[in-house]
Amino acid sequence: MFKSKRKKIPGSAHFGFFIIWACLITFGALFLEDALSLSFETPWHLLRFFLPFILLIGFGIYIWERQRKIFWEMYLLSVNDPLTGIYNHQFLRETLQEFIAMHPKSIIIAFFDVNNFKKYNDEFGHLAGDSVLKGLAKILQEDLHDDEFVARYGGDEFVAVFSRNFDDAEKHIASALQNFQKLTNLTVSVGVAQYKEGDSVDSILVRADKSMYRNKNRGNL
Repeated sequence: MFKSKRKKIPGSAHFGFFIIWACLITFGALFLEDALSLSFETPWHLLRFFLPFILLIGFGIYIWERQRKIFWEMYLLSVNDPLTGIYNHQFLRETLQEFIAMHPKSIIIAFFDVNNFKKYNDEFGHLAGDSVLKGLAKILQEDLHDDEFVARYGGDEFVAVFSRNFDDAEKHIASALQNFQKLTNLTVSVGVAQYKEGDSVDSILVRADKSMYRNKNRGNL
């Protein structure tokens, strides 16, 4: 399963400045109270001097960790599709752009569209339709490599990003769609596009999308 890289946490660069500032404030307060002693005649004197600094550093680390956790949860909410639990359109475009910049030659895009999905929704209801979309998302994610992922493009359309040779990608797609048809008795049209020199996110997605619609119109389901 593809693992998203953790994003830089806002404000983390200021954590060190906060600690320094807090320590200086504490140092000044101790000095003004005439509580600053460098003799450390007893363990209590030593503890009294360092305890405020330890507490401030501990509190700063706690706040930073809470901020990091909240940010990561918010980030996951922003890139995950709420219905299927897989990545959404935004994540697809952002990550595909990174893939093209890093290792474009191994990229294969597959565009999926559930055939007669509106008719299925009208006949069986939207809850049944939602179940179909969840099932397709789950099946498409099976047996993916670590640097591959599936995203919901919108509606009943999904996009898979593969980093394997073309034949292996086709075998994976055929197996997934056969399993989906057995599960739901529905077929899926698919179009595949491999990276070409000079491709952008838009151009490779458009090629895969056009290939999918050609197959749908030919009845190659």
